[in-house]
Order: sequence, then structure tokens, then C-alpha cells
Amino acid sequence: MRATPNLATLALACLATTAGWVGVAAAADIEAGTYVAGGGAPIRLLVQPAQDGNIAFLLHRSSRGGVCLMSGMAKPVGDTITWTSNSGAALAIRFDGRGASIDTANALPKNCDGAPRIAGAYVYDSPAVEFDRAEIGAVQSALNGAGYQLGRVDGVLGQRSLAAVRDYQQRNSIPSPDGSLTVETVAHLASGGR
Repeated sequence: MRATPNLATLALACLATTAGWVGVAAAADIEAGTYVAGGGAPIRLLVQPAQDGNIAFLLHRSSRGGVCLMSGMAKPVGDTITWTSNSGAALAIRFDGRGASIDTANALPKNCDGAPRIAGAYVYDSPAVEFDRAEIGAVQSALNGAGYQLGRVDGVLGQRSLAAVRDYQQRNSIPSPDGSLTVETVAHLASGGR
């Protein structure tokens, strides 16, 4: 009997499908932290600096249609990150020092299309980057897929999950000064380790 995938597994499928990055670099107006969609839409944008002048991002929308996660890295051109997924979906994220705006092009994955729209204005909410249960669940699924035996995906970054994150970061030369989960780690996992 085949198991029914849970939301974290479906989110990971979207994450893996959309992983990829292109872009080019001066991040003067790009503030690390959490941005939230205007108008109260349930969409978050997490942003952190990454290696080699890249900016890592995680875009997360929850809706009745399911969870949409897109994550990647790109070198900014001025105040803009341009990113194209392996499936051809494209995002342009422009930062203005107070917030960001996102434009989309090409077909987004099915669970990322529809309402509420990803494209639009985002307000800078906090310098903190804190991952929610769906995001951690997608990371756990990706780590399980990479050979780490974490067991059940529960969306909690417990000791076993954090040890796997740290091992993955070390094996892939992903810096994390305090040994915590980073947006760059999520983007690396989403790309299948590229």
C-alpha cells in the first residue's frame, strides 16, 4: 500500500522542483531578515547573505491550495535578485531599504500559482530569520532524501535534525557561525546539493 504524502513532502517536492539559481552584485539595500506580504497575505520572504556575495532567499506561501516553497541563491545586481528555477519559473526580487517587491514570470509550480499571488509588495518585518514548522518539515524531508535518517517529518528542529543540518553544512562547506539552520542551507538542499 502506498503512503499518502504529507504537506511537508509536497512542500519539498515544490522546493526540489523550483530549486535553481541565476543572477548577478552589490547588496547595499538588501536587508537580511523576514519580509511579509502586504495586505495580510500569508506569504513570507526570508533573506540572508550567503557565500561569494550571493543572497539566499526562501519564499513561503500557505493557502488552501497547499504550501508553496521556493528557495534559491543569486548575486544581486544593485538592489535586485533575479532567479530562475530549474523548471523555468522566474522571480525578480527588488529591495528598496523598507521592503521588497516580487515580480514573477513563466509558469510557477502548480501549488505556487493562484491566490494569494506571490507577486507584489513585501514589508520588512524583522531582522530575525525564524523557520516555521512547514519550512523545517521540508528541510527534514530533504535531509531524509539526502540519506540522513531522521525518521518522521514533524517540523521540529530537534537534536537529531539539528545534528543532521550541521553535518550537511560541514560536508557541503556551508558556513553557519552559530551552527543553526540558514537560508543558504535550505537553498542548497532545495537544489539537490548544487
